[in-house]
Amino acid sequence: MTPFDRTEVEAAFRHYFLTGPVREDWAAWSQLFTDDATYTDHFDGATH
Repeated sequence: MTPFDRTEVEAAFRHYFLTGPVREDWAAWSQLFTDDATYTDHFDGATH
């Protein structure tokens, strides 16, 4: 398995973090997950 480039991983995480927790663009943030993902929020619980 080839390791991912650190710059690529940091950019992907920055995009993930800025989209949801910072900008609170939850519609765009939900598109960062696969269609079969289940997300469990610490406040709202599980969403599909």
